[in-house]
Amino acid sequence: GSFSNLDVAMKTHMDDVPVCSTLIGEGGDGIGASLSKRLALKLGRQVYIHVYMVAVGRSPDYLCCM
Repeated sequence: GSFSNLDVAMKTHMDDVPVCSTLIGEGGDGIGASLSKRLALKLGRQVYIHVYMVAVGRSPDYLCCM
């Protein structure tokens, strides 16, 4: 399949809040950006998050893959 969004986040020595960037898809502070920041903070490692949204019925289901 194709990537709808791909975000990356990592901790730096300059700030306590992880830096996040959207590599593929629309920028902004979406689900992937938020999740990648939280995981990078918790794990202390660089984290890539791919978010793929599928509409099932009336409400969207969110599937996150790392």
